[in-house]
Amino acid sequence: ANEKQQKARDIFALLFLMNGIRIIDLIRLRKQNIKETQGQKYFEILAKKTDGSNKTVEVAITPQIEELISRHPGSGDYILDILPYDLPYIESNRVGRNKYRKLVEHLKAFSSSVEGLQSISWSYTRFSANNFLHVNSYASRSLIAEMQGNTYQVNQGYSHDVNYDKFKVQEKLNDVFVKSDQKKSLGENNVKEKKNETTN
Repeated sequence: ANEKQQKARDIFALLFLMNGIRIIDLIRLRKQNIKETQGQKYFEILAKKTDGSNKTVEVAITPQIEELISRHPGSGDYILDILPYDLPYIESNRVGRNKYRKLVEHLKAFSSSVEGLQSISWSYTRFSANNFLHVNSYASRSLIAEMQGNTYQVNQGYSHDVNYDKFKVQEKLNDVFVKSDQKKSLGENNVKEKKNETTN
């Protein structure tokens, strides 16, 4: 991949590792959103779709996430170098949308170069994280919805306090990228095993 495609690929991986958060929330993420409790560093993210309710999503900062961010560090307020360092936060949504629309073209170009892989976009990370956690029985649908900041889950009044159980679930996503410990692909083998059990 060329440099632009590599950057798009890294951002795609970041979204998956961060529970499948929305691309606009990653682009707008600022350094002031880094928090720490009992030695655990995490991002406290006010999801764009729920900013009216001031509900946040917490995402642990894992070594894999740190490594990817270090490749594209922002020099100002923002975590990544996608938005201008001096851009007022109030403008970040409008400018951010233009940025990720351009980036997705590089992501699609990258995916088209991989034999057998269909053209992908940012939403694939959200569906993939959801499916991987659910099919492997790592988390319930309601917990996944809370981790991803789904609007309907927020409206039900679920707590978004720092919860180490959520961070442990997130570790399952990050383990996928540890080459020495290959995991089941989106639970495919797990599904086959359950079908065999049912047949027997």
